[in-house]
Amino acid sequence: MKPLGPLMLLRPQGGHKRLLRAADGFYHGLHVPVTVVDHVANFVLETDKPFIADPTTYFFVLRPERLCDADKKAVRPWLLRLAKGFGAPFEVALGRRALVPADFPEKGNATDDAVRRVLTHQKAKFLGQMNLPLEPYYAKYALYGDSAPASSSPPPAGPAFLVPPYFPFRNVEDPWYDLDLRLAERALSVREKGERIAPVIHLDAVALEDEAVVDRIVADYRARAFDACLLWVNDLPEDAAPAEHLRGLVRLVRGLSSGGRQVFKLYGGYFSMLLFAQGLTGFTCGLGQGAWKNAYAFGPGGGAPKPKFYVPALHRSMELANAERLLREHGSLRCPCKACRDVYGSNIDRFAAMGEDGHCESHFLYARQAEAKALLDRGVDSCLTALTTTAGKFGDNALVKVAALRTWREVLAPT
Repeated sequence: MKPLGPLMLLRPQGGHKRLLRAADGFYHGLHVPVTVVDHVANFVLETDKPFIADPTTYFFVLRPERLCDADKKAVRPWLLRLAKGFGAPFEVALGRRALVPADFPEKGNATDDAVRRVLTHQKAKFLGQMNLPLEPYYAKYALYGDSAPASSSPPPAGPAFLVPPYFPFRNVEDPWYDLDLRLAERALSVREKGERIAPVIHLDAVALEDEAVVDRIVADYRARAFDACLLWVNDLPEDAAPAEHLRGLVRLVRGLSSGGRQVFKLYGGYFSMLLFAQGLTGFTCGLGQGAWKNAYAFGPGGGAPKPKFYVPALHRSMELANAERLLREHGSLRCPCKACRDVYGSNIDRFAAMGEDGHCESHFLYARQAEAKALLDRGVDSCLTALTTTAGKFGDNALVKVAALRTWREVLAPT
């Protein structure tokens, strides 16, 4: 069953629990790493929503020194726990060297055992509850109104899909590409009855420039009986990506989704929402940020990210200080949502308070809900026309920066 609109799976932080409990109808599910602390894992189950438990195996291809605590110079404890749960070859390599494709031999049982442990770890992390499917579940969630509907208490949620081990690849000639496909195939063989497999296709953005590469990926993944595909284009901010990368993404989504297979984009934004018309089932994102991710930019860690303000008319998030300056100079870009009305209303001098008490995150949910409603009510052509109108209104204004809106329109509605 095709959903009525694009599904949005949030990537929550521990501090978001209170907000998300009150915003049940504003999002469709969750995208969480298997490394989440227990209280977040428990919260995921409490939401009674489908979720994707990301095994984050890509960490293990980073150099050992990148995985160490900057102060203690030792491998971070959560990575040690993850490696122990996965077993060989992850546990053997961690702290000593980066994984290489040869760590997953084609002969023997070692690779099957590794894949099985990665799948099992996803289930074990979330109490073994499984397979609340995505398709029929979301019909009950309204995308309308200024407040969230009451939950109707569906059955307990578990991972909607199991994700095989995956690693980033540059192109289809990269040995990691062949390995990713082979590991995903092995997951189909070792899964238990009723388990659904969704491999992550973690590609470099440059690969999207070559139609032959895109078509090869489509052909390879369509030839296997995967239940869904999860796309992660590494380091692709949609509001700064060149048109050729976005065109390649559209081609990839169209190809993978043909025939009705579910396709989700990991780390997406408004452009991903518009890709629903091209066959994308849904996308994952943070609350006002996290619309793109670079697997290689693995920092020192520690502390929650600072809130950002999502500007609905521009469909992008900004640092609070920059957003305040923008809204002071261009009042037409101010947001009328309940969160903004309650915090600063018509008095922009109170805008700084948006950075407190989850106001930016709450505003983001209202804004994203309004975007979804506009897409459902008026269709993608109307949304693209709105992009053109906004871009024309502000022209080459260096503060507003509407180049991305023109690019999105060019890619999705070429003349």
